Amino acid sequence: MPDTYPVSPRETIGKKVKRLRLEGVMPANIYGRGIESRAVQMPSRSALAMLRAHGLNTLVELDVEGEDAPRPVVVRGTQRHPVTRELQHIDFYQVDLQRVIQASVPVHLIGDAPAVATHHGVVLQGLDSVLVEALPASMPTSLEVSIESLVELEATLTDPRRRGSRGRRGGRGRRRLSRRRLGVRVAPSALFAGLLAGLSAWLDAQTLPGRVHRA
Repeated sequence: MPDTYPVSPRETIGKKVKRLRLEGVMPANIYGRGIESRAVQMPSRSALAMLRAHGLNTLVELDVEGEDAPRPVVVRGTQRHPVTRELQHIDFYQVDLQRVIQASVPVHLIGDAPAVATHHGVVLQGLDSVLVEALPASMPTSLEVSIESLVELEATLTDPRRRGSRGRRGGRGRRRLSRRRLGVRVAPSALFAGLLAGLSAWLDAQTLPGRVHRA
C-alpha cells in the first residue's frame, strides 16, 4: 500500500506563489493521461519528507481535499532555485495502475572489483541510469549492479539484465529494462596518471594575467 500525503487545491498561481513558499507551502501540479491539470499545494516539510523517502518515480497517493478517493501518482519532476537549490515546485503524474510507465532509474554499483586490487585498476561507470518500463507499483527506485565479476583489466559490464543486477523497492509485475549499455569497466590506473600529468603540464604552460608592480 503506497504512502498517502494530503494536499489541497491551489488558487495562487504565477509569480504570487513566492508568498506561498515564504509561508512554508509548496506549490505543485497534478497532470496525467486524459485528465485536466490540477494546481495543488502541500506543506513544504511534507514535500521534502516525501522526496527523501521516495525520490522520483515511486508510487505514492495524494489525498486531495474535497475529493472522494486519493490519486495514485509519481513525482515526475521538481524545480529548484538555481543558486540556493531550495525546492520550489513539484510535478505529480497521475498514473493508471494497470498501464506501464517509463522512468529513468539510477544504477548503483555494489561489491568490489577484484581487478582493482589485483591489477591496480580503476572502475569507470559510463552510465549512471537506465530506462525502465514497469507497472507503477513495480517501478524500482534504483538498480544495484554487482561488479565482483570484474577480475581483469578492461573487463566490462554492459547489460543490467545480467546476473548480479536487481531493483530496489520494486513490487511484483512486468518490468523491462532498456538495452542501453552501462559501460562499466576497469581501466589501468596508469591511464589516469598520464592524464593528470598532461593536465598539469598544460596548466604550467598557460600564461596567467597579472598585475605588474613597480618598485
